[in-house]
Amino acid sequence: MVRKMDKIRLEEMTWMEAEKALREARVVIIPLGAIEAHGPHLPLATDNYIVEKIAEEVAKRVNGLLLPLIPYGQVWSLSNFPGSLNVSDEHLFNFLVDICLSLHKHGVNNIAFISFHIGNGTVIKKAARYLKDNYGINVFYFVSSGLSKVRELCESKQWHKSYFHAEEIETSIMLYIKPELVDMSKAEARYPDKKIFEYYPQKWDELTDIAVIGDPTVATREKGEKMLEIIIEEIVELLDKGLNFIKS
Repeated sequence: MVRKMDKIRLEEMTWMEAEKALREARVVIIPLGAIEAHGPHLPLATDNYIVEKIAEEVAKRVNGLLLPLIPYGQVWSLSNFPGSLNVSDEHLFNFLVDICLSLHKHGVNNIAFISFHIGNGTVIKKAARYLKDNYGINVFYFVSSGLSKVRELCESKQWHKSYFHAEEIETSIMLYIKPELVDMSKAEARYPDKKIFEYYPQKWDELTDIAVIGDPTVATREKGEKMLEIIIEEIVELLDKGLNFIKS
């Protein structure tokens, strides 16, 4: 039986504590976020706040070691909105690989990326494949997990099967974890015409004037609490399954 670690955050440890934690952790968890426009009612760091909470809870439940949040991501779609900060795929890929190789140098072979920002997904998967092929590192990746179950709690209609932004889901979760940063008096719904979005690289300021896709006005704290738990439970279940698989 694996003993639970006393601390889960790497940055809070001394190097001696880190040496032991890196050796004992079942998996090292790296949360990735983004700084981007989330409508007039949510902060730019919405993805960061959400994924930090998810990653912390996952780390606790799988006996993982939690690394500091990577707060910047690939934000091409929303890059024309003021405050949105974009990192290219190439830079993000190299950054992730360097971090994972540093961990590998200290004995880590199981790593999990968690992102609530869809834009990071392509790079994360590419990095996971590269690290597996070239170094034999096991890298799991979870990008906006649990959405099919989460959507069962939604009152609002779905704009797209995969894409959403600053709507009922994100707003509800933020009302639960950071209510002081949510201004529901400014929440507005937007259901833009998809135009050529699904088969052409279309910037989102061409789709939505306020960086919202969906309906945030029906969001509630209660729904946010349930949604967050659904997401955490799904990642824990899948990650635990994956770790057992590679161990067998």
